[in-house]
Amino acid sequence: MMINFALPLNKMNKQILPIFFAVAFIACNEDKKPTKTTTNRVDTVQIIKEDQPAEAPTGKERLIAELDKFKLAVETKNKTELAGFFNFPVADSSLMINDINAEFDRQRIENGNKITKDMFNDNFERLYEYWDFEEFKSLFEFLKPSELSGKNKLEYVYRPKNEGCYFMYHIDVKGNEVTMSYGTNTNNEYRDSHPDEAEVCGEYFSAWVFDWNGKKLTFKKQIIAG
Repeated sequence: MMINFALPLNKMNKQILPIFFAVAFIACNEDKKPTKTTTNRVDTVQIIKEDQPAEAPTGKERLIAELDKFKLAVETKNKTELAGFFNFPVADSSLMINDINAEFDRQRIENGNKITKDMFNDNFERLYEYWDFEEFKSLFEFLKPSELSGKNKLEYVYRPKNEGCYFMYHIDVKGNEVTMSYGTNTNNEYRDSHPDEAEVCGEYFSAWVFDWNGKKLTFKKQIIAG
């Protein structure tokens, strides 16, 4: 005997339709669910830091930069850079400029005992030697401008063995003045061991004083002794 599992069409439709609507409802709800997106966290702290302007150099940092500039100019004998540290014309009352050579001395007198920039440039080699600018090389060998970051004074005494002189180097910062000095003094130990020598050291002292306005060093005066 055969059993007929077929249902009448109208009865089948009544059973299928509810299932169809249930599936459609679920599908619609799935579409309405918010889409999960991945966003990168913005590091606002980093952005703020990058947007901040770089800190301006302090007054001491600017001074160190100027001293480094002077150091390089002396070491390379750069007359253009060295001329920038003078406010020409410079009077002979503040700077030793006597007995350079006949032509220089004539021009100095014609200019009211002053040295002009042209005179400086034309006689640079002689003036470099005359002013003992080579001693600045020794000064900067022992004294590093960067060490002024935490202090206002640098000094060093060099005592070579078996020589009648010892050598002194200083950098002093006082208010709006910067003084660089070098000189020699008698080595007493050497003198005591050489009593037959009348003079064991030609003592001298040279100080160069500069005005410091917070941005630039400008020559003010030279002090000579010995």
